[in-house]
Amino acid sequence: MIELMAMSPSGEVVFVSDHSERVWEQRLLSNAPPRIVGLADVDRAVVDHGYTRIGESLESWADLHAALDRLVERPDARELPVNETVAQAMIPIMRDWLRSPIDRGSVASLVNKLLRSPEVAANDDLRLELLDLQASAATPVTGRPTVPTARLAVVDEFFAAAA
Repeated sequence: MIELMAMSPSGEVVFVSDHSERVWEQRLLSNAPPRIVGLADVDRAVVDHGYTRIGESLESWADLHAALDRLVERPDARELPVNETVAQAMIPIMRDWLRSPIDRGSVASLVNKLLRSPEVAANDDLRLELLDLQASAATPVTGRPTVPTARLAVVDEFFAAAA
């Protein structure tokens, strides 16, 4: 049994306590192992950093992911801005996706959406980097990584809006 004590607004960082009553900070989208923290760290995250106190008992880590899917508000991907800053932030992420067995068509769709932005298209270096990503995405790879939560569905919605 674990207790979801608090979570970041995105649901990517959570504080949980386990049967030993230790408090753990877990960064769910990181390869970093959970770290033991104190109750003061949980309070500080809530008061100073906008975390939400939850206090929900769960049977398993799978239940934790289901709870986060239920609790996290997802933005409508169609309303997300497409600009130079977003494009620059997405480039290293898309390069990582190309190294993994993900649907490269999704990367190509996102690149196409980014290139339709006048601000992005006007930046020659950025446009060339995106065109390089588009060429890299042309080699098909089958499969898609398994993600235990629907929180990443916003990425799929973003791709769908790009199509």
